[in-house]
Amino acid sequence: MTLYLAVLVPHRDSRKVLRERSAELFAAGFWGAWSFPQVAPLALLHSPLPAAELGELARNLRALTLAGGRDGTLHPGAEAILPLAGLPEGAALYGPQLDPQPRPEVFTGAAAHLKELFPAPLVACAVLGPEDPREIPAARNPPARDFRAAAVANLSYRPIAAGGYSYAWRIGELHWLPKVRR
Repeated sequence: MTLYLAVLVPHRDSRKVLRERSAELFAAGFWGAWSFPQVAPLALLHSPLPAAELGELARNLRALTLAGGRDGTLHPGAEAILPLAGLPEGAALYGPQLDPQPRPEVFTGAAAHLKELFPAPLVACAVLGPEDPREIPAARNPPARDFRAAAVANLSYRPIAAGGYSYAWRIGELHWLPKVRR
């Protein structure tokens, strides 16, 4: 079964720290640390979003990061667990939560494609299995740093084999959030 997700993709410079966190988790025995890309799932979809709707989503997310006097920055915060429908029973994503948190309004043009909107998206550093402890070792370094450069994309995600942590994914065309004008 293939899952379709709308995801926020931090710029590659920002993902370096997230990859380091995945490596720490893998070294600590969390075998799903490399089973999901370092992106933030925003919504579970019935089908991939068309390019026009991804562009609108990117513009809406940028507007959200500028609302209320903000400077356009996305802030990864405390690490959390996000259950994801479609993963094996008891499995969940793990990583730093995003601030500001996207609201349903950012998906205005994509409503027909939405299956589930994630109320508290996070940038995934690992897939936690049901047998993994929920007490995660603290990060040696800050788990992530603030970033402005990001894109939205479709992500197709599917298991390669039943059970375990073998997944395949494909990130579609990136639609960059508009640059912040100073």
